[in-house]
Amino acid sequence: TSELSTSLDLDRVLNRALELVVEAVEADRGAILLVDPQTERLIQRASLGSPRRLPPRGAPTPFRRGEGLAGWVIAHKKPAIVPDIHHDPRWVDNGQPRSYRSALAIPLIVGDEAMGVLLLFHREADRFTEDHLRLVEAAAIQVANAINNAELYRLIREGAERLGAMLKKIQVEAAKSQAILEGVADGVMVTDNTGHVILFNAAAERILNTPRQQIIGRSIEELLGLYGTAGRSWVALMEQWMQEPEEMLDAETQYLEERLEIEGRVVSVHLAPVHMEGEFLGTVSVFRDITKEVEAERAKSEFVSTVSHELRTPMTSIKGYADLLLLGTAGRLTEAQERFLRIIKSNADRLSDLVNDLLDIGRIDSGRIELERQAISVAGVVEQVMESLRRKAEEKGLRLRSQVAPDLPPVWGDSARIIQVLTNLVSNAYQYTPPGGEITVEAERQGEMVLIRVRDTGIGIAPQDQEKIFDRFFRADHPLVQEIRGTGLGLSIVKSLVEMHGGEIWVESELGQGSTFSFTLPIAQEGEAPPPAPPEDEGEAAHEQPDNGRGPRVRRVLIVEDDPDIANLLGHHLEGSGYQTIIAHRGQTALTLARRLHPDLITLDIRLPDMDGFELLQSLKEDASTTDIPVVIVSILQDKQKGLRLGAVDYLTKPIDEGRLLHVVDQILESKGSILVVDDDRDTVALLEQVLQERGFTVLAAYRGEEGLALAREHQPDLILLDLKIPGLDGYTTLTRLKEDPTTREIPVVVMTASLTEPERHREKVLALGASHFLTKPFAIEMLLEEIERLMENVMEGKRTA
Repeated sequence: TSELSTSLDLDRVLNRALELVVEAVEADRGAILLVDPQTERLIQRASLGSPRRLPPRGAPTPFRRGEGLAGWVIAHKKPAIVPDIHHDPRWVDNGQPRSYRSALAIPLIVGDEAMGVLLLFHREADRFTEDHLRLVEAAAIQVANAINNAELYRLIREGAERLGAMLKKIQVEAAKSQAILEGVADGVMVTDNTGHVILFNAAAERILNTPRQQIIGRSIEELLGLYGTAGRSWVALMEQWMQEPEEMLDAETQYLEERLEIEGRVVSVHLAPVHMEGEFLGTVSVFRDITKEVEAERAKSEFVSTVSHELRTPMTSIKGYADLLLLGTAGRLTEAQERFLRIIKSNADRLSDLVNDLLDIGRIDSGRIELERQAISVAGVVEQVMESLRRKAEEKGLRLRSQVAPDLPPVWGDSARIIQVLTNLVSNAYQYTPPGGEITVEAERQGEMVLIRVRDTGIGIAPQDQEKIFDRFFRADHPLVQEIRGTGLGLSIVKSLVEMHGGEIWVESELGQGSTFSFTLPIAQEGEAPPPAPPEDEGEAAHEQPDNGRGPRVRRVLIVEDDPDIANLLGHHLEGSGYQTIIAHRGQTALTLARRLHPDLITLDIRLPDMDGFELLQSLKEDASTTDIPVVIVSILQDKQKGLRLGAVDYLTKPIDEGRLLHVVDQILESKGSILVVDDDRDTVALLEQVLQERGFTVLAAYRGEEGLALAREHQPDLILLDLKIPGLDGYTTLTRLKEDPTTREIPVVVMTASLTEPERHREKVLALGASHFLTKPFAIEMLLEEIERLMENVMEGKRTA
């Protein structure tokens, strides 16, 4: 018994047990059969008295559980004494001679499971007795326990071997991973789910200039002490993930891209979480030294800025003086002179467009274009683009049509960029459609997107060119295309802008039949939609006097009055004094026209059919695009204080006094003031002096920053036009000192620049410093004058209020 229980070698246990039992009962032959748990087949694992030698791990028999004498004993878990196997029905002949007569079969049981059988045979019949049975049963219990111990040992040994192999494999993989991490050029830092650093490779030591001994084992809170504000967002996001791992796991994508400035170097860091099967395991931060790339990009930006500045500065003078001559400032022009000037202006515009396209391409490539997304009415964008090109189209003999679905939801995007996309497509259709043709802009909903199409009946595009039409600098080999000047950059920029909005653009065309350019834009989320564009039917259309575009700009007054007779009377009084008038009979129509046309003044009736006039006044003053338009209330209601409190500049009551009306309007619109121009380009200064003096402004000029500051303190001008690139104190420093000085702090400043490498950064910086507006050179004279006059009206209004 002790010999069996101390051995864990199964074959040795079975053979020794069988040997002892056969000897004890003086059997002629013995065998031990075990059940294969996978197949239920009986396997002969030990044999004594048989001439055949068993192979390692035994030999299978033709019997399964429940078959033959051995199978019956295992299935029933009962021993059997067989006096004569020749007459026992449980015995199954296997085809071999029967040299044995009596048999004893004992099940090997552990717990409730029979795992095998011990068989003993003798040549004499009726050889085995009950005493033999009891002896063998006692031995079978020990054999079964020994088998169970050996099997447990085998399982433990095999498990240990597998675990050892697995651990070895893990160690090998870990060694490989460690070698890779130590060999890569990028720095890698890994934290566990408690926020402690567990890995910091050699590249991270080099890039962050910190030995790993100072990092390994430290918490992320301590990293902020090492890298200060430069790593604030990086460390803050890691802390957030540690504190709220569930929210991070719910998000589809979580990562951070940040730049750290460390000891004069720029390091990019990419942070991502690590999770497996819903469990947050920690974070991985990858570092890369991008100082050289940033310096190269900065050098490129400075080069483009310098070149664009040097191009834009002379173009400002060329365009400005051409505009002045075309306006008749130097006297009447002959037909030839006018033609030559228009050629000059056209080519200056072309050069300006080329610079703008190249700068757009550069900003797209470097990822510096930032979209100012908001909910946008597609109908409003289409109307604005169509109106801006309608005169040119009519002069060429083209029909412009638009078909916008009435229930079209607003789109989510950058208004200026969407207008740029649509203007480019409609302009291309205009250029490549012969006289008598038609251009149609359509807009409809398509799932969660809005589909916009620009159709034309133009020359069309060959199939082989359609694949390349959005490539940079590509221009189709068509006589009309080659005849029209262009850079081949417009459609490439359009494609990039559409894709930045999350949309797609494509073209369908047949040579000689026309083209259709289609693009999609995402629909704005609910609750972010702008007010719908008001209908302009049933007499709601605005009435506007034509402006021939020659001579000084005629002041424009928007009359908001529901009574047509009173509206016409107001228009008659104002037009008789030289003002241009626009009439709107409903509040929503007036709001749309004010945003689109930006009139110089608005007369407002309080009783309107669709909204209260005070409500309209409040909307005008809350909208950044209309807040600077002076509003004069003309109403039968006696509520002057409420009107002035909401932002009206004056309050007239009906019936209308013509003299009083004209006096108020003249006082608001015709007041002039002084303007200081600070620019080192003398041609630009001379141009601005002439234009502004013709409009009745007093002009002071300075060519250096220090000189501009001195003149501003001495003369207290009403407005300052300031160029950024001036000698001495640059524009930023000059602006800062103007806003720091109590004597000049309140003077509005319009910043001008010919550098457009990073327009949004320049704009944000100067506006943050206190500038009122930001303009890029070259600018159209009319656009500049409109901006100056809007600002001066605010200044004059402030003086009147004071």
